[in-house]
Amino acid sequence: INSQKSKVNNSNLNYTGQINLDPFYFNFDSEIEKLSLKKIYKKIIIVEQLIKNFFFGNDSLNGDIKIKINNFENNRFLKDGNFNLEFKNKKFNIDGTKIIVSKDIGLFEIKNSNINLKQNEVLFNCQVDFEIINQSNFYKTFLIPKNKRIDLSNLSFYVNYNVTTNEMFISDPRINDSEKTILFTKSANINKWVHLKNYINQIFSVYDG
Repeated sequence: INSQKSKVNNSNLNYTGQINLDPFYFNFDSEIEKLSLKKIYKKIIIVEQLIKNFFFGNDSLNGDIKIKINNFENNRFLKDGNFNLEFKNKKFNIDGTKIIVSKDIGLFEIKNSNINLKQNEVLFNCQVDFEIINQSNFYKTFLIPKNKRIDLSNLSFYVNYNVTTNEMFISDPRINDSEKTILFTKSANINKWVHLKNYINQIFSVYDG
């Protein structure tokens, strides 16, 4: 199966893939010119219903989808990314997904991701490893005070996202491959840039090495 001048939200979409029927399995590689996360947030109820009624608990759905996004449209923080979606045994995850942060700050890699249905709410959880490539740009972007800056190679934390309520929280941050949790308080709901910036600042304000 190949795309023929396909578009999604007025953005070019190219894909190629194959479907095996016995046993049923699919594999697709796709590339999207640009993607607006704001538009997805506005239609999050559609995503929720898709997960509940089509993806979750569907034992006949097995396969892999790889999506390359060349540009996160009108996003001050995210630049581009490569998403991996694996559907297997009535579950699916996005392990191995990598997202490049703007200004060459670094990249996110998603690990140990899972989606659950609890009390009719769709819950997404994962571990995020944030590899820092440009420390200077990282500290300038998050406005970290100079006396709190360290030699930083990576930052890891957990993300809990309630798809139903569209609420996202960050918790258990760790620095430079350490097993030590820096901050035991989870973030406020991350629905604005300032919330993420404030939480990152909290991490460095209490870090003592």
